[in-house]
Amino acid sequence: MPDDLPESIVESYRAAAGDSVNSLHADVLAGRPTEVDARNGAIVRFGRKHRIATAVQRMAVALLNAMCRG
Repeated sequence: MPDDLPESIVESYRAAAGDSVNSLHADVLAGRPTEVDARNGAIVRFGRKHRIATAVQRMAVALLNAMCRG
């Protein structure tokens, strides 16, 4: 990954329209299924398969899924 990746991500958020939201937030607001399983859940599954701890991702999946269920 390029050394300036964090700065470029922050800059892209700063350049976005003030009322824009990320896709996960937009899905939650619209009552649509989210991509949590495809994104974060995949990290947990691959970690389990390769015996790599993914505690933060597991927590994120659990919290996001709970939030989406209301």
